[in-house]
Amino acid sequence: MLPPDPLPQPTAGSDAELIAALLRGNARKRFLAAYGIRHELLTLASASQSVASVKVAWWYDELQRAGHGGARHPLTEVLAGTDPNKRGDWSVFEEYLVLVESWLRGEQPVNLEECRLALFRQYAPSLYWCVDVASDVRAETTGTVHRIAIAAGFADHVVALSSNSTPALMTLPTEWTDSNWPQDSGSRAELIRRCVDAGLRELTFCAAAPDIEATSAVTAALSRGKLHAAQRNRSASRFMQLFRAWRSVRRAHSRTRISDDY
Repeated sequence: MLPPDPLPQPTAGSDAELIAALLRGNARKRFLAAYGIRHELLTLASASQSVASVKVAWWYDELQRAGHGGARHPLTEVLAGTDPNKRGDWSVFEEYLVLVESWLRGEQPVNLEECRLALFRQYAPSLYWCVDVASDVRAETTGTVHRIAIAAGFADHVVALSSNSTPALMTLPTEWTDSNWPQDSGSRAELIRRCVDAGLRELTFCAAAPDIEATSAVTAALSRGKLHAAQRNRSASRFMQLFRAWRSVRRAHSRTRISDDY
């Protein structure tokens, strides 16, 4: 009898499901394991302070162990198996733990730069890890991945605000938020506009990136689609999202020619 697959199955209709469907081989395993770790770490913020502190400490230790070849968690074990050259930077996942500790203290960004840092910590580590082991990472590649991750954060907030659900406002700057935004359509529309503008600014730096890994390409395409749809005051078409994502994967592979990932 085969052991259960430790890789999480993405929620139906989610961005993660779409990205996973467009990846192959080690690239798909890497993505699912990395984003599974992301989910494990960010949900620590919903635990009680005492439980969360114990689990955060355990994960700091686990990431150090994984960096030295001693992974114990099923997801870190799978992820280590996709990195035969042992060049992945495990410490990047600690950014999630730093963010969780900040949330547990009730901290919130005050301005745009603090917001960008919080979104980087919430979205970038897994995305960067996927790129780090897939290609030779240069400084400009790192900057591109960081901007794509921050744009993804703004795009998700836009979707939440546009659908009248409550987004994780702990990552939006207090200088943008207004105590009346949940009830006032004008305040909500202004908050959406600020998020759209900030997200599109991040993506303008990524359009001409010389090399971009498939996972990052799909994430950028999905984020751009959400932001442009909100700019036009409409929902992003799922078909167009799929088409843009597929086209981005093809373009990424034509640039990098990484046969293992597709």
